[in-house]
Amino acid sequence: MLKHLGALLCVSALAACAAPRPMQMNGEQLAAAPLRGSVIVAVTLDSLNPDNARAILTISGNGQQRQVYASEALNFIRAPGNTPDARGELALVELPPGDYRIEGVRGEWREPWIGAMEPMWHYINVPLNAAFHLNEGEVLYLGDVHLSLNYRPTARITDQSRRDFNHMNSVWHVPDTSNVVVKVPTAQGAQPTASTM
Repeated sequence: MLKHLGALLCVSALAACAAPRPMQMNGEQLAAAPLRGSVIVAVTLDSLNPDNARAILTISGNGQQRQVYASEALNFIRAPGNTPDARGELALVELPPGDYRIEGVRGEWREPWIGAMEPMWHYINVPLNAAFHLNEGEVLYLGDVHLSLNYRPTARITDQSRRDFNHMNSVWHVPDTSNVVVKVPTAQGAQPTASTM
């Protein structure tokens, strides 16, 4: 149990710092660093136990690999108006120009305690294999990778730019998103794999 608690605290700390905020600005717009491009991607999740569910998205290609961490309990994406906030993380990742793919998303959640038995942890991996190209100087929005953590886990990529641009405006303080290119890649994933411990 202590091992799982330590892992939860470690991943929670990573979740708090692994989703970078925009550092490069051109007036009121986001700007990529020299010889780079920027991708914006949301990772959201729902689970049977939101207190400890988390997800890790992996982007790879062009000699690079980046991960985005999201916790259902600790992270949120600010939705516009009276719409409930999404549970997850909106991240900005800078990369050299080139060809990439969203490899997939990993997740885990623990069953609630029942009696004296220690609950099982469930681990899943959902391949997505969603390819995209990033140009130098481009700020590219890749959509929302949503992971449902349950006994039949699924993941999908959808365009949630209205919600995510609102978060960029209200939380990141980016008033002008007109230069952000919306290009949501298509998943070519395989069957998810799952294990318990």
